[in-house]
Amino acid sequence: MIAPAGLFNTGTNLIANLLEHNCHIPGRTNRRKRRNASGVTWQTPWGKHSPPEFRNKTVEDPFFQAMNKDHILPVVAVREPFEWMISTCHNNYVLRWPHRRRCPNLIHPNGTLIEVYNQYFHGAIRRYHKSLAHFWNDWNRQYTENPGFPRLMVRHKDLIFFPKETIQIVCECAGGELIDDKNFTYIINAAKGNRKGAKPFDGLVGNWVKYGKKFDISQINQEDMEVAKNVLDGKIMKMFGFKW
Repeated sequence: MIAPAGLFNTGTNLIANLLEHNCHIPGRTNRRKRRNASGVTWQTPWGKHSPPEFRNKTVEDPFFQAMNKDHILPVVAVREPFEWMISTCHNNYVLRWPHRRRCPNLIHPNGTLIEVYNQYFHGAIRRYHKSLAHFWNDWNRQYTENPGFPRLMVRHKDLIFFPKETIQIVCECAGGELIDDKNFTYIINAAKGNRKGAKPFDGLVGNWVKYGKKFDISQINQEDMEVAKNVLDGKIMKMFGFKW
């Protein structure tokens, strides 16, 4: 079964919707039945925003409780870190650090890093990180550095600008095939629907306009930029073709 994963604000809902509407795995169901029964579910059993360290812990959902995790193929979305940090300042979900007056706010004026913590399983578990940039590293490393099970990793912008090509590769890697190769279903409206984090300009065309422009680096001040350049994992940056 294919299951989206990734940090929040990386396109996990978009992965789920694109797969749900376009990917058929033979032997699971007929071509028109979708979510869960089709071999595509909306998140990993340990939670799509939870790193693999929690793979042996399961979210509170009967559907996932009975699932064999060895039969799950996570499809992990990765977003360029500077864009991700700015987006996360606007929609921080359960990630906590002071950022209302400055974003991404990685360092205090006295030179000490600004710690962040993330909450998992309804706040039952907390994980602390040296800064927001460290958090991006720490979370993604758990998937990039051989987690001990198969996984696919896709770039956020490839989902936006090359959705058919990206989803076809993902689907076929899992033993599936496109439902209709000539009539691919694009997600026109916001993949999040009316849920937290969705904006009126989200959706296919809005995202083309938004992400087709060069990122405005002036949104990040010089102090934060220096920290980010020194902290961000060079291996991950190179792996996905991200630039400083």
